[in-house]
Amino acid sequence: MDYFFNRKTAKNMSYLLNAFFLCIHIFFLVFFTYFHINIMACINIVSVLFYLSSFMLIKRGGLSKYIHLTALEVILHMIFAVICLGTGYGFQMFLVCIVSVFFYAEYFSIRLNDGGKGKVSGSLLSVLSFVTYLELYIVMYGREPLYSINDRVRLYMCLITSSITFSVLIASLKIMTMFFLRNEVRLSKQAEYDALTGLPNRHFMIKYLNALLDKNEADGYWLAMIDIDNFKSINDTYGHNFGDKALKALAQILTDEKHDVTACRWGGEEFLISGRLMEASRVPFDKVDGIRKQIEEYELICETENKRVPFTVTIGGAAYSVEACIEDWISIADKRLYVGKYNGKNRVVV
Repeated sequence: MDYFFNRKTAKNMSYLLNAFFLCIHIFFLVFFTYFHINIMACINIVSVLFYLSSFMLIKRGGLSKYIHLTALEVILHMIFAVICLGTGYGFQMFLVCIVSVFFYAEYFSIRLNDGGKGKVSGSLLSVLSFVTYLELYIVMYGREPLYSINDRVRLYMCLITSSITFSVLIASLKIMTMFFLRNEVRLSKQAEYDALTGLPNRHFMIKYLNALLDKNEADGYWLAMIDIDNFKSINDTYGHNFGDKALKALAQILTDEKHDVTACRWGGEEFLISGRLMEASRVPFDKVDGIRKQIEEYELICETENKRVPFTVTIGGAAYSVEACIEDWISIADKRLYVGKYNGKNRVVV
């Protein structure tokens, strides 16, 4: 899913970039034609045709080729524009704003690249753009451009090119920030949530319980360790896919709002839940046993054999003891769980 999402994102950004450059070159075509700068008018006709045809190139997946051709077009266009009108119009500024595009292209080429082919080097293209930028100032130093319009037009065009440059840079940084935030959320979810059940994992629960301890609120909470009875036998008899189905079913029951508990997949077939105490220092047996009964009554059906599979759990609970650490608290619940296992399973021990 992440692969296709990034490929779709890369294409959409390329379409947007291509449309943006197409609009700019249409504007340049009108500008140069109006002021009879024929060399640049002809160059912009070629540029407009290039960006029109690039939509098909992007559609076919030639993103790397598109970026390299775009870099070549921008560099050549700005060289001719500066030679024709000089540096006072600000055309060389486009060599600055396109640098951010090069690094976005490198990011997507790395994420989507298979086998190392078609990689975009943002650093290499940026250095090429930078060298061209410096050389234009050196070449034009002390030289008159081929064409001259007037100071007012030069000022307006300089303002336009500067505005476009800053707009592209600001938009690029904003998009980059959005990518970073989205990836942080995704990585956080991967680190703290179980992929199979969608429940928080052990790491999340430890952090949650430590937060209660830090706020001196742990004495108002209880824990219960839950273990699926005969889970190995379920896996061996009906297959691991069916075992996964049982785990998902248990996760669904534990997240039922009526139970009002915080649940996590502790590991394997073990789950840990936590909730507020209703009475001082006593695990709410009726609530926990209600969860056990709901699991026992759940219709866990094996479609391949068209039969209901016995589905029960054993639960060990413990209220928080003053000055106990998280490990000791969990250990008490775990020991009571095994007391239940040794005494027939499908029961709650608190």
